[in-house]
Amino acid sequence: MKEVRESLPIYSWKKNILDSLRTHRVLILVGETGSGTTTQLPQYILESHMTAPHKRIAVTQPRRVAAITVAQRVAAEMN
Repeated sequence: MKEVRESLPIYSWKKNILDSLRTHRVLILVGETGSGTTTQLPQYILESHMTAPHKRIAVTQPRRVAAITVAQRVAAEMN
C-alpha cells in the first residue's frame, strides 16, 4: 500500500502542500483524477499532526456513492 501511495502524483508535492498549510488558512488544490488529492491529502494532514483535538478534516464529493467509496478507501489505507 505504501508503494501505491508514494507513486501518486500528489506525493511529490507533499512537503510543499504541508508547508503551505502551515502558513495559509485556506489552500485550494486541484488535481487530475487519480492524482491522490482526495484520498491522500486528508491523510497527510492527519499524519502531520496539524489538526487540533476535536477538529475535523472534510472532503466533499458530488455524489453519495463517490463519498462512500472515498471514505472506505481512506479507512482501508489507514487501517
